[in-house]
Amino acid sequence: MGWLDPVRGLFDRAIAKLREFLPSVAELRGGRHKRGLIFLSVLVLALLVTFLVVVLVNRSSRRVSAPGDEISKTFQPSPIPAEELFLPGEPDFLPGVVLERERREGWTAEDAAPFWTDPMNAGPEGYVDSIRGVVDEMMERIP
Repeated sequence: MGWLDPVRGLFDRAIAKLREFLPSVAELRGGRHKRGLIFLSVLVLALLVTFLVVVLVNRSSRRVSAPGDEISKTFQPSPIPAEELFLPGEPDFLPGVVLERERREGWTAEDAAPFWTDPMNAGPEGYVDSIRGVVDEMMERIP
């Protein structure tokens, strides 16, 4: 492990400097903040260890990864299929329109028969009552 020796040397020097620094700070504070200094030293140590781990993982991942790696293939961007972007066409349920139909000059009774219902076939009483109701309501509104 020849490449790890400089990292160990750096780590040992950082620990030695930290050991020199902590007593001088404790003397300045009169020993009142010993827990805070311990916490600070642990935090600095944890940050150093985290930094070293990140550096080592990056260095080892560069050696191990190959161009045809499974993970890189999984996370490569791929085009979105057109079926997911556009809605399918609506079904054509309306009848076609004939724009070139000849215009009729007039309607005969047989032409209008499918579209007309004679109101007097059911009896005039219902219509007369509804007409009277509408007229009475209009008359009541007049001042």
